[in-house]
Amino acid sequence: MIKKIILCLLAASLILAFTACSQTDDPAIDEDAEIAEDESASLENAFESVDLADEASYQVTRKTMLGDISEIINSTTVLISSDNKLLVYDMESEEANIIADQGWNPQISQNKSIIAYENDNGIYKISPSGEGETLAYERKSDEIIRSYILSRDGANILINLIEGDEYKTLLVDSSSSARQIPLLEDEGFAITRPLYLTRFRLYALAESSEDIQGEEGSVSASSIDFVYVDLSSGNIRNITSNDFGDTVEYVDQSNTGNIILRQIQRSTNEEGLVETKTYRTFNTSTEYIYASGIKNRDILLFKSINDDEEFITVENPAELVEKYPKLVELKHYEGSREELIATIFTGSPSQIFLYGNAIVFNSNGDTYIINKKTD
Repeated sequence: MIKKIILCLLAASLILAFTACSQTDDPAIDEDAEIAEDESASLENAFESVDLADEASYQVTRKTMLGDISEIINSTTVLISSDNKLLVYDMESEEANIIADQGWNPQISQNKSIIAYENDNGIYKISPSGEGETLAYERKSDEIIRSYILSRDGANILINLIEGDEYKTLLVDSSSSARQIPLLEDEGFAITRPLYLTRFRLYALAESSEDIQGEEGSVSASSIDFVYVDLSSGNIRNITSNDFGDTVEYVDQSNTGNIILRQIQRSTNEEGLVETKTYRTFNTSTEYIYASGIKNRDILLFKSINDDEEFITVENPAELVEKYPKLVELKHYEGSREELIATIFTGSPSQIFLYGNAIVFNSNGDTYIINKKTD
């Protein structure tokens, strides 16, 4: 009996001791909780993709959106693509309006009045408010839409497609009436990217290719040029006239409509292949092309603010950072002034946008908005 009482007392003492050690007001436990919170915050910061170069001048906001931004519509709304759904999203109210349950390859007219998109049926047009949806072009079962472009006001659409083995170019007007442009395309010449559509002309990138006979047999050679197409006759004017092996890349279109291009020319010397990059600006009003003031930088993305005089770029750093092999730099140029805004650790975004006075881009599954602070 005495032995049982002693054992019970011992058990009670152990329970009391355990209860005392489990109190939440223990400073050591509170300290552990604070450490856990700090570690959680550190983990959150570890997944931050952007580091500002000057936090006194700029501020960055990270938002988890409903999808990726496809285009800026106006000072408050953006076009978002998510799992082949298209939404118009208000950045201030955070309200979203689905304008297409199935839609891809969206484009918006330069005056922002019309959104176009593709689906299995063809090409649709709709206003940013979601009103006035029309099937502008119904795709035939044996047609493949290669590319399309809206006119500045969104009234007309030029469509490059393949029907069977035949290349075709159609101009669809505001009443959905289509006429074929007498443009001769084949395996030796094809429009690869339409850039700008007016009432009379299409400005585009086009690829020319040819089999050249050499000492070791036939070799395929190609070049990409900047051209324009007369919409009434189908005649083509080659503006850059590259040699085989040379190419032209689209960089951006400015707020004035001018087209900024990068021309890459290749040659060889005793040291091997030499590649020369030249930035050129095409004035769509005068149809004059000239060498721009953009220096030969390793530019990955370019967004014009004022033609080629002021712009934002995403570039590779001058020296590789081993700890962050994907690191790129976001910079602002105005005249001769160069400013590093931020570094992005997760690699170059697919696009950058100007949203009012802010820079917007998608990175690592989130949307980043960088604003310049005002006094």
